[in-house]
Amino acid sequence: MSTSDSPLFHDEWLEYNRRRWKVRPERVVLGKPDGTPRIEAVLYRTRSGRVVQPPRNVYLPVAFHASPDTGVHRRYTQWTELASELAAQTAAMGVKDTLNLVPEISDVRPWTWQGLLSGIKYTFYQDFPYDLSQASQSVRARIKKAQKAGYTCRRSDSVADVSACLAETEERSGFDFFFPLERLEEAQRFVGPELLRFYTAYAPSGEPAASYGVLHAPGAHALAWIISTRTKHLPSGATQQLHWYITQDLADAGASGFDLVGAGAESIAAAKAGWGPRLVPYYYLQQYGVRRMGAYVYRGLQEMYGRRFSGGRSEEA
Repeated sequence: MSTSDSPLFHDEWLEYNRRRWKVRPERVVLGKPDGTPRIEAVLYRTRSGRVVQPPRNVYLPVAFHASPDTGVHRRYTQWTELASELAAQTAAMGVKDTLNLVPEISDVRPWTWQGLLSGIKYTFYQDFPYDLSQASQSVRARIKKAQKAGYTCRRSDSVADVSACLAETEERSGFDFFFPLERLEEAQRFVGPELLRFYTAYAPSGEPAASYGVLHAPGAHALAWIISTRTKHLPSGATQQLHWYITQDLADAGASGFDLVGAGAESIAAAKAGWGPRLVPYYYLQQYGVRRMGAYVYRGLQEMYGRRFSGGRSEEA
């Protein structure tokens, strides 16, 4: 159902999260540690011992490795036995807030059997090799517009340029990524420039126009980590040009695809859909509680009456 090639499994990423968010990452291996079948997972623990998903971690990584040449029934049995053990551990520890499982995990019944709540979210996958003809005419026109105007893109050698784009995006959107310049520098210092790749699009004047932070490890889908564009460059096509540049660079670096991370908010989903990606569901887990049950009732009313109530919160990752 998944592989452990994901950058979310890498030691550098775990150590960074430990230092940045004051959590305790624990690697869990169930089954045969050096063989198959086995499940690998990383559970981040709070000081009180509950399992938490640290900020800017889009998923909690879980990887299942079935035995080679295993039939359908035996594979199912291997999965349910090992996943049930992992789910029992998770439930016993307790869950803080929400845990998003990687999209490759399509069966969350072992967690619901342990009394956890589950729900569904969506993201977009751009699989590699990727051809620009898959993108909409609007996306391709914006890329041409930026190229004609003289915008250029490259792997960023200036975290300050990335920070300038991010700060302006935060101010415009009213959303705090919690990554001022010193935090961005700290992240890349701990994780390294190959695992955490920064990219920047530059205006003809040399001014940074748009930036991306991407988590990448060869053989896995790269993850869009932070995306930002300076306000005056929004109509320029620089963001689309940069995205196209990144897909080519990631493919050359051995990524199997690009997870655009999130497709829940209508306007954001419409923009990402312009690239012609696959819509992919993934599951989230929560623990029962009075407030949690109230949120479920609220969402049920939304679905029943087909209207958006004021005060609702997005499930966008």
